[in-house]
Amino acid sequence: MPTTENTNAPAPLILVIDDDAIYRSVLLRWLDRAGYRVAEAADGREGLQHARQQQAALVVTDIFMPEVDGLELLPQLQQLAHLRGIIALSSHVAPQENFSYLDCARELGATTVFTKPVDKEVFLAAVAAALEG
Repeated sequence: MPTTENTNAPAPLILVIDDDAIYRSVLLRWLDRAGYRVAEAADGREGLQHARQQQAALVVTDIFMPEVDGLELLPQLQQLAHLRGIIALSSHVAPQENFSYLDCARELGATTVFTKPVDKEVFLAAVAAALEG
């Protein structure tokens, strides 16, 4: 369970943005069971709106999505003062002409990047670390 300085304070809100509904539901379930409050969005445009309105502490985003993809979304998320971190995920890892989407996500502000599928314990440890940082 996540720890907070004030035991009466609500758990941090984590926003999961992924167009893959099944993968998104898995991440939401892991986070919910770990004691976090969760919100979800199916694309970057909806995700940015939720991140702004709901004051998410952490965003977990896929890189390849319709509307606004993760690489377009990252610089916009960086402008949100309340955001403590961004975890970027992608199943597309093959470098194309010496270009890595995960490296690019890091350069655009992702605090942590993972290749899908991600291990549950590794993912939850990264979430905790991002929220503490």
